[in-house]
Amino acid sequence: MVNGETLDLSGFYVVFTSNIAAAEMLELQHSTFATMERHVLARAQQVMRPELYARINEKLVFQRLSYDVQLEIARLMLDAELEFLRAAGHTISLHESVQPFLVRHGYARDCATLRCRDCDEKRSLSAWATFSSHATPCSRR
Repeated sequence: MVNGETLDLSGFYVVFTSNIAAAEMLELQHSTFATMERHVLARAQQVMRPELYARINEKLVFQRLSYDVQLEIARLMLDAELEFLRAAGHTISLHESVQPFLVRHGYARDCATLRCRDCDEKRSLSAWATFSSHATPCSRR
């Protein structure tokens, strides 16, 4: 710690997540998972400080989310947004193309992640408000 205190974390699991080498994985997308895993771990060792990397006992590389899983994430986020809008007095129904739209436009190639929340709020909600004759502003902030 900054104040010199040492903490005993031996009774805990500490989880770190990172997008190290995620953008590079796009170039290796047709490689085997073992090849991609070796590349990610080698890149992590290059990027992280040696004393931190050495203290991490288990290093796991996750596989890319399938399209069906991405659709499910988009559906869960849409459900949360619709519930928020219902609570604010708005009634909105979705066209069947909204979920695939969020997956297509909410994907960030630079870090290989699904950013549905940003896409959801920036594109979908603003589009619905623009075309709704009864739109009234509502905000999370």
